[in-house]
Amino acid sequence: MGDFIPLYPLYALLFSDVGFSLAQISTLFVIWSVASAVLEVPTGALSDIVQRKHLLVVAPLLASAGFCLWFLIPTYIGFAAGFLLWAASSTLVSGTWEALVYEDLHAAGRPLEYATVASRAAVASWMAVVAASLLAAPLFALGGYGAVLAVTLVALIAQAWLALSLPRVTACRDVEAGYLATLRAGLMQAMRRGRIRWLVIAAVVLAGLASVEEYLPLLLRADGFGAAAVSLLFTLFPLAAAAGGAAAPALRNVASGVLIVVLLVSSIAAVATGLWAPVWIGLPTLVCWYGFVECARVSAGAWLQHAAQSDARATVTSVVGFGSELAVIVLFLTVAAGDVLAR
Repeated sequence: MGDFIPLYPLYALLFSDVGFSLAQISTLFVIWSVASAVLEVPTGALSDIVQRKHLLVVAPLLASAGFCLWFLIPTYIGFAAGFLLWAASSTLVSGTWEALVYEDLHAAGRPLEYATVASRAAVASWMAVVAASLLAAPLFALGGYGAVLAVTLVALIAQAWLALSLPRVTACRDVEAGYLATLRAGLMQAMRRGRIRWLVIAAVVLAGLASVEEYLPLLLRADGFGAAAVSLLFTLFPLAAAAGGAAAPALRNVASGVLIVVLLVSSIAAVATGLWAPVWIGLPTLVCWYGFVECARVSAGAWLQHAAQSDARATVTSVVGFGSELAVIVLFLTVAAGDVLAR
């Protein structure tokens, strides 16, 4: 339900329709990413010392408030404030969900099943994105952005209700540890343990490349597609990601170094093709690459959970999110600068 957001394939178009330039939209993305980067590790450490399901309840309520601000105050300030709330929502879930699932499986004596469970969850999430994107087109035709927002809010409230109904997880961690001690332990694991450090670096670089997705609606519109067509074409990416997530368990025995090298090389080639080749070549290339990225992401997430220690598991996972947001910020600033120079 957290990924069933009909507004997602259309919100960049909303900003454009209000009259914002590509540079202004990019600066909003930067605000979003900076807020996410600042909050990632602190919320991860918070997740390591409190009941994680409570954070999963609060998160969608914050996102709901942020989306409402976009419509109540359709100005740069209103959009920026909405992104701040969305960032807080995302960071409360980031690291929290993965750690909750892994440790519940660990408590049940089934930690090796994490990759399979995470893969199935990724497929379910991406199919929710597909369903929401398909629904966005008729919703927009019937009631414009307002109808799209209404269904988005219903989905987020349902997400909060489902999280509230989760049973209390049998924790295999010391929740009495202090906040600063937990934060320090997670940072030390991420920076000093070799395998975790390389997984973090790989995730950061890939996140910077994969964030090109944020510009896909604008790219499709520039190729002459309308809002309804954009929302439909956008579903190709979550479908590819769902296929990639489903294939992730098959990579359990693949050397992580080999996968990382292949993925980085293919990422550079795919993004270059997608941005400069004709749409009938660039779009399929980006779609296939996006599925591969998701396959590697789920696999790397499983490797990271197995390598991390339980006393600061969510904090370690959030370090990945922090670095990823820094890479994303670099991309957004680059696009904004390029748009200003092009004018």
